[in-house]
Amino acid sequence: MTIKINKLLVTGFNKEDASVLFDGMSHLIYGPTDTGKSYIVECFRYCLGGRDKPKDIGLSEGYNTISIQIEVSGTEKYTIFRDTNSNEVSVFEGYLDAQPGSEVDSLEDELSTLITKWSNAEGKSIITKRGVKGNVTAGDIRFLTIFDEIRTLDNVVFVGEDSNRKTRNASSLSLVLSGHDDSEIVLPLSNEEINKAKGHVEAIEEQIESLKGEIPEGIIKSEVEESLVKVDTEIKRINNVIKGVSDELIEIQSQQMTLESDKNKIEREISSFKESLSRFNLLNDKYSNDISRLEVLKKAASIVPNFKTRACPLCLTSISEQENYGEHAVNFEELSLASEAEINKIRGLQEGLKIAIKDVNDEISILNESHISKISDINDLLSIKKSIMNPAAPIDRYGIDVLSNKKHEMSFLIRTLDKIDALSLRLTEMSKKTKRTKHKIVRDIASCSTSLCNSIKELLIEWKVPGVETISYDDIDCDIKINHRKRVSFGKGKRGIFLTAFMVCLMERAIQKGFPHSGFLIIDSPVVTYKDPKHGDLLPVD
Repeated sequence: MTIKINKLLVTGFNKEDASVLFDGMSHLIYGPTDTGKSYIVECFRYCLGGRDKPKDIGLSEGYNTISIQIEVSGTEKYTIFRDTNSNEVSVFEGYLDAQPGSEVDSLEDELSTLITKWSNAEGKSIITKRGVKGNVTAGDIRFLTIFDEIRTLDNVVFVGEDSNRKTRNASSLSLVLSGHDDSEIVLPLSNEEINKAKGHVEAIEEQIESLKGEIPEGIIKSEVEESLVKVDTEIKRINNVIKGVSDELIEIQSQQMTLESDKNKIEREISSFKESLSRFNLLNDKYSNDISRLEVLKKAASIVPNFKTRACPLCLTSISEQENYGEHAVNFEELSLASEAEINKIRGLQEGLKIAIKDVNDEISILNESHISKISDINDLLSIKKSIMNPAAPIDRYGIDVLSNKKHEMSFLIRTLDKIDALSLRLTEMSKKTKRTKHKIVRDIASCSTSLCNSIKELLIEWKVPGVETISYDDIDCDIKINHRKRVSFGKGKRGIFLTAFMVCLMERAIQKGFPHSGFLIIDSPVVTYKDPKHGDLLPVD
């Protein structure tokens, strides 16, 4: 894409429109000093996004809107409007002499974006300053496109004297010359990165000093590591011993619990047998009492029949005369036999009970012996447990707590020393970034610059500029040399004509090869810097 300027127009309220039509390939605006030539250049720069408003030259008073009609790529037509009062910029499609109302929408993109797009520079990367890349802006396009009188004739190389702009200007010129941007160039550290690195260095040094304050002076890491290994070995030995003791105690505890369970079971059985024995003894006593009672009854039954029957001492009635005597008469012989039979039965039961009592006593004796054995085994285990928990020789000589604290202290020292080592390594690396080193940006533009210089020489010869034998390119100043002399070493008249040839050939080359460029060039006073008004009658009359 390229931009072709069709018309420059300035308007104002109750002011006659002032315009310049550019309908050819090149145009020359000439006249004496103070006739508005530089004002036109300033209008172009301002309307194309420049910061500074055109200076008031008297005749410009009352004009507050500047517009430029342009054609992009030969087909697209636009008009750029800029208000000098509000600085507002609007871009509309088509050629317009007056800014339309709100019913017509302007383009959404900002002017700076549109200019870089129309100049085929959208997304192109250049080095803007040391260690920093950025995209080409409308300002870069204006730098290569619009030259006021001061810059045209100034005794300053093309990239300028401003150290903040030299790198950017050289990069943008290289882009237009070669068509290659700087996206692949490896950058040195930027000033901002260097300052950040210095800040990091200071912070790291403070951290190192702070960490050194937490450890004793003269401490040697290898000695601390060796001591830590010894302490750790001792702690592991103690832990292994404790683990062995713990396993043994667990086994003893398990055996003790088993014995306690067996002992409790025996005690419950003994208690049960004793309870049964108590009931058996009560039953045996009952049997003995029953036998004694029956023996008395039997003896009474054998004696009573031998007594003589006598009348009642109160009523003197004989027993035979009592009512129902026959029905209630006792057969003492049968009573004696029944008592004997019952006595024999109870004695049989008592004999069986005595056998059962003996068996229970035997069981109790056996259980008592087993109970005593279990208690003895438990006491033996308790003795073993006590000897394990209170060994004759101590498990550790220093105390596990002392060793643990020592290990913690030495581990802390080693960690701190490791941090110091890591920070020292980082400090070394970061310190390298604080040193500003010379970094020459190398671009392969030899063939491009040679071709450009040949075109410049041909153009100067065509313009019949005398004394031009060689044209060469100065990579440092990004400027040209004529006959091995720097362009700025010539007088201002030649400086201007040489710069003009330089920029014209650069533009034509970029357009021909499709390299980034606006497609137009505006140069103030390239040939004649001043015409005295007293010689105005020598000027051609339109």
